[in-house]
Amino acid sequence: MKKVVEIAHDILKKVQLEGSAADFTLGGGNDCELLISLPNIKKVYAFDIQESAIEAAKTYLKNKQGVEKVMFISAGHEQAKQYIKEPIVMGIFNFGFYPKGDHAITTMVETSKQAVEAALDLLKAGGLLVLVLYPGHEQGRKESDYFDEWIQTLSSHQFDCASIHMSNKRECPYIQIIEKKR
Repeated sequence: MKKVVEIAHDILKKVQLEGSAADFTLGGGNDCELLISLPNIKKVYAFDIQESAIEAAKTYLKNKQGVEKVMFISAGHEQAKQYIKEPIVMGIFNFGFYPKGDHAITTMVETSKQAVEAALDLLKAGGLLVLVLYPGHEQGRKESDYFDEWIQTLSSHQFDCASIHMSNKRECPYIQIIEKKR
């Protein structure tokens, strides 16, 4: 079976709208690599609060085709609307901590919920947000609990939502998908 992030990438590859995208949790640049490889994506906004992550991502992406599409942003994803002034067709949140960095620095539910709400406002009709959640650590559990409940409050007239979970594993990463219908 594929890893959860590979499944998330497969989902994003299905979006055919042309425009900009956002990697709201840049880390080492794996999600950003996918976004820049998509021919329908013209610009990628890439957020991270850790300079070490941004530098690692720049190094990782340096010789990749499409790297010129990336705007690296040294800021929290909750500030998305300060940097993104156009609609986006897709976005990915890979919550938690940067595996090669300080594990004490992690996404927090307070800022993550602001970021996801901003991303939904920026999302074009027909666009997709993918949230990869990690309930195996304290902050990840808080984010997972929050988003699992919050997603159920989204209007079914405006959004289609789905989740992908491993049925026989506890506290493993999983995906929440939000498609904006109108």
